[in-house]
Amino acid sequence: KKMSEPEAIAISFWAKSLDLYLSISYHTKGEEIYYDFFQKGEIRQRDMKIAKVFSQSTGYEIKSTEKVSSGGFKDWCVQKLGVPALTIELGDDSLMHPLSRKHIPLIYAKNKMIFQNLEKSLKIFDYYKKNKN
Repeated sequence: KKMSEPEAIAISFWAKSLDLYLSISYHTKGEEIYYDFFQKGEIRQRDMKIAKVFSQSTGYEIKSTEKVSSGGFKDWCVQKLGVPALTIELGDDSLMHPLSRKHIPLIYAKNKMIFQNLEKSLKIFDYYKKNKN
């Protein structure tokens, strides 16, 4: 399908102009990590390993959205750019929307290792990229 919304078109041009190795989208709520969009074989293994890196530091459960949701930026990155993409759902599922400021310290505590984990995820990505060629 072609993109119809101007903001979707703009972000697709922007993302294509970058040399992405990973996309992380943050949503609220659920404390879950979604990583898949019909990847197969080694690519699926690569993306699961990257999701596990983030799951281990946040304590968030890894979940599949293949049969329940599609069409988001994560899915587009996996399908069109061929890069690992995660959607990380912040905040406990029992919290009300919008999340209150009082929840920020706990959410931050669970996610503060994200940037250090980027290095681990890059090593996984590079390993699969080198062994693909």
